[in-house]
Amino acid sequence: MNLAKFALASLLCATLGVSSAFAQGSIPSAAQQLSSTLSSQIRTKAGISPRACSVLVTTPVDINNLEQSSPLGRALGEELATTLVDHGFRLKEIRKGRNILLRPKVGELLLTRDINLVDERVQKASLVLAGTYSHTSKNVRFNIRLIDARSSEVLAMASTTVPVTQELAELLGPSVTAYAASQVKPSVRASIITRDECAQAYTNPLYEDSEELPFTK
Repeated sequence: MNLAKFALASLLCATLGVSSAFAQGSIPSAAQQLSSTLSSQIRTKAGISPRACSVLVTTPVDINNLEQSSPLGRALGEELATTLVDHGFRLKEIRKGRNILLRPKVGELLLTRDINLVDERVQKASLVLAGTYSHTSKNVRFNIRLIDARSSEVLAMASTTVPVTQELAELLGPSVTAYAASQVKPSVRASIITRDECAQAYTNPLYEDSEELPFTK
């Protein structure tokens, strides 16, 4: 009986440990950390209130190919948009279409990446969020910045590292997924973990008047 209780406790502890590690190293938590740093820097270093900023969020790209991203980059972009709003920034949706598309068996669609369908009226903002990611077989490093749309000056920058889990590897691509799968240990071995594992003013009329600048392509 005692052996059964010990085994159950070990398994529960392992589950909690894995869940905790996943939560701390997940894309949502990384986005929250990045947005918190960006918000703090905008306030303290640039002297700008987030509420005075309208932001266009772009997709983080592969540092080795600035014209290439991945499901991971797109997922982080979505999470960053959410957390920036939480910190008081005003977001402009760059993917907003000119019209709502009604498609049977699909739904009512407004967002698009088709340049011919995008509503050009939303292409105005004071700041642009952009960034890169790089990865090894074990970690992904994100570097995100807020750029003045007019001057191209980087007003805030943040970075964080996230471990490559099986779930995250699937968002990166086949080669990383294969490696991550090879690192998965049998569940019997994985059920035992250690105790530690368980347990200056920025003077710019633009921002002062809360005006919006045309987005520079």
